Amino acid sequence: MSTDFDFDTAFEEGVKNAGKTNRNGTPGTGATDKTADTLIRLYKPQPEGGGEFGGRDNALTSLVGILRARRFPFDVASKIIKDWNRDFCQPPIDERTIQEKAGRAWYEWLESDTPDAKPEDFKANPFADKDAWEFMTYADMEAESERLGGVKWVVDGVFPVGGLVYFSAPPAGAKTWLLLDLVRCLTLGGKWVDTFDVPLMPVLYIDEEMGATKMLSRLKKLGIGGIDKGFWYTNKVGVDMMRGNYLSRIVAFCKEKEIKVVIIDTLSRVHTLDENDNSKMKILYKQFQQIMGDDILLIVAHHDRKGGQGESNVKHDRMRGAGEMAASADMAYSVEKKGVGWFRLVTTKGRLVSEDNSVSIDFSLKDLPDDKIHITTMDAEERSAHKIDDTGNAICEYLSRVNEANVREIRTNIKASNDAITAALKQLEENGVVKVRVGENRSKFYSLAT
Repeated sequence: MSTDFDFDTAFEEGVKNAGKTNRNGTPGTGATDKTADTLIRLYKPQPEGGGEFGGRDNALTSLVGILRARRFPFDVASKIIKDWNRDFCQPPIDERTIQEKAGRAWYEWLESDTPDAKPEDFKANPFADKDAWEFMTYADMEAESERLGGVKWVVDGVFPVGGLVYFSAPPAGAKTWLLLDLVRCLTLGGKWVDTFDVPLMPVLYIDEEMGATKMLSRLKKLGIGGIDKGFWYTNKVGVDMMRGNYLSRIVAFCKEKEIKVVIIDTLSRVHTLDENDNSKMKILYKQFQQIMGDDILLIVAHHDRKGGQGESNVKHDRMRGAGEMAASADMAYSVEKKGVGWFRLVTTKGRLVSEDNSVSIDFSLKDLPDDKIHITTMDAEERSAHKIDDTGNAICEYLSRVNEANVREIRTNIKASNDAITAALKQLEENGVVKVRVGENRSKFYSLAT
């Protein structure tokens, strides 16, 4: 058999045309959707026992059957099977078993008079049906946009209906507090982050991070007690989005309860794929789409990469993992810790809004006397009060007396280390407490902002 074969074309187009030919080359009755569904189920973790196919051996049999029925040459099928075995079987099946099962299938095939498929056999024109798609004019675009009605929002400009939204933050970055504040608004009403109006609607919180005891404590601190409707929760039950039984149950439950918002906390705990592999993250996105199918907003908590963006100037590079995750998101937000109890929520990807309308909010977790916590926005004065330490206060007091000073003068008159002064000046500038004038030889002069 020839090894001169376009593997990628054969596999992709072969799946498209699955079920369209019988062994003898005559038109078949198989359904493409059925075969594609089986492939989706195959390209998930396959345990030694159990799983959707009742074990990895049964899954192997199914994959071999699909590839043989599509008339893949043996050498091409072998590569597909070996890669699948390595990436999805837990643990991988020994190669001898694979060779025996696949070899036996292709030996039986060779006994027939049907040749292996060639690349051109797979290249059926997927657009042969004129109704499959059309070239649109500008007027067509306007009509289509009017038909769809534009972007619909759960929270205007922040959370799109039926969209995928990521929330990333470093450890202890307050992302769970923000998500629970959203739960408060969805179930009881109020403004999210003390800013955005949120409609009442049913929400499901899939918690694989904290557990019911810690989660309940946080809910109570936010003033959420005795919710009698509109809120459902899972308690660290090992949800795996790559296993059909979990996914189908979630989809069915959302439909039954008419849930409109699903929150996953956190991403890394609901799948077993490599988050740094773009192809694997595409598979995960297809799983998420099954939840989002009924106009459900899916919000996923995630972690920032260590060191933030590194040297990248792309905002969503703060998110840990492959770029495909951010690419698939409709909106992405990151939470930065700016000081003790002080955080900043920023838009790191805003596919559906202009940059001018992107979210950038400073907020604090304010302790109240009755052991409650209130999430409130912060103005410039509050930001300054939170962040300026003793060195910063000393610098401000000095500048109030001299009006303006350069770094050398500040270091001479402030009793603190050079590193402490440098850090304080940087923070004061970021907070808008001081302003900077660049003088001769690029020297910097600092004065209090008016």
